Amino acid sequence: MNPDVTRRSFLSGAIAGIAGVVATLLGLPAARFLMGRAAATSNTDGWVRVAAADSVVPGRPTLVTATVEKQQGWVAAQTQVAAYLKTEDGAHFEALSNVCTHLGCRVTLQDGLVGGNPGFFCPCHDGLFDIDGAVVSGPVPAPLERFEVMVEKGDVFVRTI
Repeated sequence: MNPDVTRRSFLSGAIAGIAGVVATLLGLPAARFLMGRAAATSNTDGWVRVAAADSVVPGRPTLVTATVEKQQGWVAAQTQVAAYLKTEDGAHFEALSNVCTHLGCRVTLQDGLVGGNPGFFCPCHDGLFDIDGAVVSGPVPAPLERFEVMVEKGDVFVRTI
């Protein structure tokens, strides 16, 4: 034992060491919680369940909606996703956005618009799309956006990003 070490200096060092260990044991989980939450995001893959596959009528686009919750750090936000699902055989699906590519208005499905066939109508500036989302008339610059679709265990999922 070093003769220069007094009982007082030894106990002070021991108490400081124990306090450091305790601070580390308590501080690391707290820092991980705070920093992990601030950097966390949810729903990063973008897939959202929008319907049961058997609820979509073959040959007729069906408007489906879903609420998507996204967590980015401490901020949680909810957005509404809407799309028209189409199927001919009940097994293979297509999803078209219900947002007009002109100014972002919502399109509606109406019968008899395109040569007696159903089509999508944008009421803002008389934009018209055929049943596949292609531009028919109006100031619309592009066809309706298509979403990636996945069918799994009887549910239809749409990729929103």
